[in-house]
Formats: sequence, C-alpha cells, structure tokens
Amino acid sequence: MSFLGGLFGPVCEIDVILNDAETRKPAEIKTEDGKVEKHFLFYDGESVSGKVDVSFKQPGKRLEHQGIRIEFVGQIELFNDKSNTHEFVNLVKELALPGELTQSRRYDFEFMQVEKPYESYIGANVRLRYFLKVTIVRRLSDLVKEYDLIVHQLATYPDVNNSIKMEVGIEDCLHIEFEYNKSKYHLKDVIVGKIYFLLVRIKIQHMELQLIKKEITGIGESIPIRLFLAGYDPTPTMRDVNKKFSVRYFLNLVLVDEEDRRYFKQQILTTQRIMHLVFWCVERRYFARFCCQYAVDSSGFSKDKCEVLKNLNKFYKRKEIQRLGAENGLDGHVDDLFPFFLRHAKQIFPMLDCMDDLRKISDLRLPPNWYPDARAIQRKIIFHAGPTNSGKTHHAIQRFLSAKSGIYCGPLKLLAHEIFQKSNDANVPCDLVTGEERVYASEDARPAPHIACTIEMCSTNTPYEVAVIDEIQMIRDAARGWAWTRALLGLCAEEIHVCGEPAAIDLVTELMYTTGEEVEVRNYKRLTPLTVLDYALESLDNLRPGDCVVCFSKNDIYSVSRQIEARGLECAVIYGSLPPGTKLEQAKKFNDPNDPCKILVATDAIGMGLNLCIKRIIFNSIVKPTVNEKGEKEIDSITTSQALQIAGRAGRYGSSFKQGEVTTMHREDLAQLREILREPVPPVKAAGLHPTPEQIEMFAYHLPDASLSNLIDIFVSLSQVDGLYFVCNIDDFKFLADMIQHIPLNLRSRYVFCTAPLNRKEPFVCTTLLKFARQFSRNEPLTFSWLCRHTKWPLAAPKNIKELVHLEAVHDVFDLYLWLSYRFMDMFPDAAQVRDIQKKLDDIIQVGVSNITKLIRASQTGAAAGTAEVMSEDFPLSRPGRDSRAASDRHAAGPAEALSVAVEGPGERRGRSLRAYRSAAKQDDLKSHGRGSLANRLLREGLLTQEMLRQLQSEWQDQHRNGRYGLGSKRDDSSKETRKKKK
Repeated sequence: MSFLGGLFGPVCEIDVILNDAETRKPAEIKTEDGKVEKHFLFYDGESVSGKVDVSFKQPGKRLEHQGIRIEFVGQIELFNDKSNTHEFVNLVKELALPGELTQSRRYDFEFMQVEKPYESYIGANVRLRYFLKVTIVRRLSDLVKEYDLIVHQLATYPDVNNSIKMEVGIEDCLHIEFEYNKSKYHLKDVIVGKIYFLLVRIKIQHMELQLIKKEITGIGESIPIRLFLAGYDPTPTMRDVNKKFSVRYFLNLVLVDEEDRRYFKQQILTTQRIMHLVFWCVERRYFARFCCQYAVDSSGFSKDKCEVLKNLNKFYKRKEIQRLGAENGLDGHVDDLFPFFLRHAKQIFPMLDCMDDLRKISDLRLPPNWYPDARAIQRKIIFHAGPTNSGKTHHAIQRFLSAKSGIYCGPLKLLAHEIFQKSNDANVPCDLVTGEERVYASEDARPAPHIACTIEMCSTNTPYEVAVIDEIQMIRDAARGWAWTRALLGLCAEEIHVCGEPAAIDLVTELMYTTGEEVEVRNYKRLTPLTVLDYALESLDNLRPGDCVVCFSKNDIYSVSRQIEARGLECAVIYGSLPPGTKLEQAKKFNDPNDPCKILVATDAIGMGLNLCIKRIIFNSIVKPTVNEKGEKEIDSITTSQALQIAGRAGRYGSSFKQGEVTTMHREDLAQLREILREPVPPVKAAGLHPTPEQIEMFAYHLPDASLSNLIDIFVSLSQVDGLYFVCNIDDFKFLADMIQHIPLNLRSRYVFCTAPLNRKEPFVCTTLLKFARQFSRNEPLTFSWLCRHTKWPLAAPKNIKELVHLEAVHDVFDLYLWLSYRFMDMFPDAAQVRDIQKKLDDIIQVGVSNITKLIRASQTGAAAGTAEVMSEDFPLSRPGRDSRAASDRHAAGPAEALSVAVEGPGERRGRSLRAYRSAAKQDDLKSHGRGSLANRLLREGLLTQEMLRQLQSEWQDQHRNGRYGLGSKRDDSSKETRKKKK
C-alpha cells in the first residue's frame, strides 16, 4: 500500500499560511451535520495575504507543472444540487509560470481590500463559504488545496428600531395583544415584551415562545424547517443573497388549550451581527470627521491625539453612546476608545500606517543631496547675466568649445540643434540628444565628448569639464522649472556656465550656498541699442522691410498675414505649434536678403531659439491669453520679462540692422508698453521640483492600491519644501495619468507615458497616446504600418486652415512616437521610417504655411458655402486698420477679416460685395469699441471673459443686422430728424 501510495499519491504537499495568523481572531461555524469548524475570521474590505508552501515529501523529486495559481473564492452550494455551485467572488493571482519544481518553494500572495458581500453560512439546504484555492496545474490531474475562511458581516446599530405589536384571537373566545420592545436584535440580545389578555373565554394550559428559521432557496419557499429554541445561536438575517437564497427569522407565539388546540401568531424579526461600538461610531459622520483630521495631519502625534481625545470625549458623553459602551464592555475612560478609533482610521486611510515613511520619501527640503556625484566634486559656477542680444551665451559657448568635454543644456530643440551644428562646424565633435533621438557626430556611433541637448535630457552621472545651462530664469517655470533645478544642482562638471536674466542671480547664489559653491557673476550689456519709438504703427501700410508683427493668437496670425499679403507684400509666419523644420525654413526665408519676403508675422515663439534679422518689433497687442491654475482661460498684459525677451530680438548683433526698434500696432497700447518695459523684472524667488520615478515607486510600494494620479496628489500634499523651492504644476501629468488609468501598465511604464510631451488640447494627439498605451499593454509592437493606418499617411498638402492644423497634430503624433521609441525601442521599433515621413510631412507643412493666405481664403470660402472651419481656440485680439486701404481690402476680400464669417443661403448671393462691405464696417465699429482701453482694463481685471466678448460680438452683429440700434442706426435716426426739421 505504501508503494502504491508513493506511486500514485501527491508528489508534494501544499500549505497556506496567513501573514497575520498569529494575531487574527478565529471563529466557529456549525456544519450541516452539527459539527463545529474553526477558521480565521475576516470582514468585508479586509486584505487577505500570506504564503503558499509547496514542499516535497521525498527529496530528489521533480514536478512539472503548467503554472501555479491561488484564487480567493466566494461560493454558494445548494445541497440538493451539489454538482452546481455559484461563485460570486473569484480573484486570481498567478504564483508561478509553467516550469519544473525540483525543490520546495514558498510563494507570497496578497488580495488587497477584498470585497466580501455576504456572511459565511451553513444551513439545512445551502452553504455559503469563502476559501483560498491553490492549484498546481498538471497535464493529467491538478493538485488542489482549499483553505477555508469565515466572513462576518457587521451591521450598524439601527437608527430606528420600532417595537412589535400584534394581536391574535378567536371570535368571542380569545383576544390577546403582544408587544415586544423592538423588531431588530443583535445575536446575543434579549427579547423583552408584554402580553395583554383582553378577552379570555377558554382555559389556557400553557404558552410557548419559539424562534423559527426558514430557508428560502431559488424562487419559492423550501419545505424543510429547523426550529431553534431561545438558547440556540442564530445567524444574521440574509436577504436574497446573490439571488440564490434568503434567511429570515420569525417570532412565533403558541397558545395551547386544555384540548391541545394551538393558537399561534408569527412575526418576522431581523437579526444582525452588531459591530463593536467603535465601528458603529466611525460610521457616523460626526465621528468619521476625526479620522479625516488625523489623516490630514498626523505629524506631532501627541498634539493630534489630545485634540482627537477631546472630541472623542465630547462624543462619548452622549447618552446613546454611553449605553452602547456599557453593552459592549467599554465602561471605562474615553481613552479606551482611542486605540479602536486609531485602528479603524488606519483602515480607512492606509497611508497612516506608513506616514513616517511617506513623509521621508516626499521630503524635498534638501534637493542637493539627491546628487552625490555632483557633491563629490568642487564645481565652479559662472553666471553670465544680461539682456537678450548681449553676448552672454556666446561667451559661455566659446568656453564650451575650448573644453575637452562639455554639455550644453537648452530649453528648445532648435537651440540644441544650433549648438550641435556650430560645434561640428568648428571641428569640435558634438552629439545631439533630444527627447526623440540621439544624433552622433561620428559615423560609427561613438559618443562624442561634447553633447548639445534639451535640458530634460542632460545626464547627471557623466563627468564633464564644462557645462552650459541656458535661459536659467526658466527655473521658475511652473511646468518645466524642475529640469533647470536638476541641471544646476546635479551636473558633474568642473565649470558650470549659467546664462540668463539678472533676475535669477540671487536665487542661483542662494542655491549654490546650500551646496558650498561660490558663484562668479559676469554682467553683460546689450551689444546694439534698442529704442522704444514715440509713435505706433497704426496701419499695415506703414510696414517696412525687417518688421516683425508679434501676435498672441493664431487668429491674429492668420488675419494680419492676410492683410499684409493683400497689400502686395510677402510675409513669413512663425508660431509655436509649427514643426522646428518649418520654423527654421520660415526664418531662413525672412533672413535671406535675396528673398522678396521682408515681413515676419510671429507669436512669442521667436523669443528664443531663432536667429532673426529684425529691425523693428511691432506688438499687435500687449495682452495675451493664458490659463490659470484652475484651467480657466484668462487674458492679461504681458509681463516685463516677456516684453523684454520679445523686444530684444530687434537689432540682433551681427545682422544687417545695427539698431533695434520696438513699438505697438495701436496708439493706445504704446504708453502701456513703455510702462511695462520700464518696470524692473521681478527677481526669481524659487526653483521648481518634480517627484522622480524612484520616489513614486517607493510611494506605490507603501500604497499599492492607489492610482498614479492619487499617488502624485498624496506626494504633493505630504511634500515639504523650503523657501527656495516649489513643486511644479502636475496638471498635465495627472491628466494623462487619469486618461490611461484603465489600461493595465506597470508603474514605471505608466510614469513614462504620463511624462510624454504633448498638448492636451489636441484631441487627436491625446487619442493617439491612448491607443499607443493600449497596444503597449497588450505587448504588441507599434509598427510603421500601424502608424500609417492610424494617421492615414500619406497626406496631401493642406487646402484650408483646418487641414493645416491637422497636419501639425500629425507631426506631433510622429514626435510622440519618436519620443516613446527612444524609451521603448522594442515596442516602437520603426523610428527611422517614422523620422523619414516626418521630414516629408515637414515639407508639406512648409508648403501650407508658405501659402497660408490661400488657405485662409479657402477656409472663408468653405465657411461661406456652409462648411464651418475651426480656426483657433484663442480669442482674436487684433484690431483692424482704420484707413481707407484696409476698407478696400475688406471690400475685395469678402467677409470679416477676423475670420468670423457669415454663412449665406442660396438666395442671398445677390449684392454680396456691398453686404460684405457693410458687415466689415460694422465689425470695425464693434472692434474699435470693444478693444479699446475700457475692454483691455476689464479683461485685465477679470471682469470680462473671452466667452462674454464672443457673446457681445454676436449680439452686436445681430442688432446691426436687424437695424435696431448701434452706431449705424443712430446715424440713420439723426439724419431722419434733420430731414424733418428741414421740411
């Protein structure tokens, strides 16, 4: 027998050990045959964790398997149909992949905050059980081990517990009333009541009081009934459990007369397993607030404990609480309540259990200590301070080129590319590193000693002789400031040359004081004079070669560029969402002395990254749309720093213009521009910080069930920074985290996807990221053919503005693919092919921008024909010219210049040019009144919003169209009155 047992019996033994077995309370349950089983007790929402031991009975044995898994199962068994079980909970954890076991192994498992909706139950007809099931999958027969658990459901003490009143009787013989003190009882309760004999004409021998339990399975009642006397332990009432069964209790009073005739009356009761006093208390809103207070600020334990105890004491003095306390054995001081309260608070807020660790992880008060390699060397910090066009960056780059090794860190790809080219042209091998790629100077792909990179891509582990950090004032940027902080504190370079505005000197000096490093400041003055003119441009007729009109919205870019070309002038166009190649091509076109294009229309994107031969900067407006902390659009005046950065592009040293000039388009803006430029630039007061992937991973270790968005929120709420730092805005990060939360990704990959550089206002790009993440989660590579299908490549040249905007979005999608391919090369394998089609797309966009006037005209024609075109999400801030030439241009062009086009019906074609002229004139009236100093002041003060302006414009046009009132109607009325007087 032993031989056969060893041959056919199980090769190994499986054992389940709970992590908290030593401290967890056991519970008993009676089986259907009356035996008592004892298992560990759990409640709804509690985690179940432990270890699975797989041990061999005999050494040297081997076990091939197709996988090992553990399941948490909640199951209902009907005794009359044991072949059919119903699972209402089934959670699975894979412990091991298919393979071979040659020795005993231990596997950890954890089911977090498991939902256990029903109580364990064994009755006459049904059994509800919870158990852990370990399965070693084999080809012929699986090895299975089941480990039972007991679950209790805790109910709150009822707010309303009405008494039971009933009556029973026989006509003219018996009339009795029964009254019981309540209808809901806990399992150890006492039923107290009275019987009133109102009419008795029979002789009663005795009375019986019984407790009857009925089980109902399926649809109808089950016939078998088990009767329990008062001494039996009941179970809680159970109603329609998983639509399989219910358990109810009835109170049955029986009267037996001399002839053994029985008179009875049944009344349903509700039995509950009442939770401990403290659990009921925590369910109360008044008490739960204390948990929240403790969770919000758990530092300074003694002070918080005293505060909570004070509130607990106030709560404990309530009569109903004292009564419940006495019933539950809490007759002592309120201090007895605090340990239970604290335990439950930690169940509600898991971070309380590891608050000290979380605070240490999120302690951002000493960022210099994050970079031990940089602290191990003595660095020399040189601050090149000066305005735009002062040569500060030039001097730093000269030192960079003369060094044996160096790194340039810039805010834009264009700047990094410029230094990359300049270095290699000077026979200094230099690699280019951006978020999308690394371009090697050598053909054999050997790393060069010099690197030009975007600042986010700089390495803090590689030693260099010289490092250059450009535009250091951006250390205060709410979104990207952390990258400058990281570079300044972490670069391992003997010399660090910092370039930027003088406003950042004090902060950099203080930051370097914390690292024990001194700062040498070298001040520079502007190399060419910059003059604020005494007059505004006022009309586009006054444009001269070398002029640059600066706008702050795409609508203004479209409007101004069209008005310029309507005057027979050619203009280049540069704005932020254009690809870098297109920007460079437009800049080259504008700078070329042999090209007829002598006018530039641009946004503040020209503030850095492009070398332009500009004679005069003309601000089309001095107010700029922005987004506040709440995500709401606001319109505010440009800052002094922004104005100086843009105005400084005029009269660049080394260009054909030896002096720069700056003015405004409109006369009323000129005084305010002078005031802005005269104001000192506010000093940079703090440097940005951002949680690192390592810090978030450590948070996730302590809070494994929290989403990435929640982890970031908790990190920021617990983070501590001193006065020199601030935590950067994480809204974009959280937006992406929430967007891909439902996609199964590991934390590191999820973090990378959430740091992807994209504009969340572009639906097509956001949708593409979502598709990338979904396919990535399925471990399916995103191939070149897949990307072409998604973007519908190849694409044709744009025919209108809407198509141009879409091409820009597709270019951003290609950028996104390349950015992800740099981090996940195996999942985004076709970077070279995507880079090729991106260059082709850049050429297509260049053609579209070169013909932007035609695209605008096509968009207006499409709109007039009934096809609405989306022009821009920004509100147009430009004002039309007030000269006759502008009026004639509008007359020739058709509908309104600001691309707010009226839609004509088929019967409205006649007299179109006259109606278009009047419409344009009326819009001039609106804009001249709506864009004056009053409108600007209301916008700056937040009393007028973008939407309100649109509504005003719409109402103004409707009123003019109906002839009700306005400037035109007033003139008509006055002329009528004059004619009446003459008559």
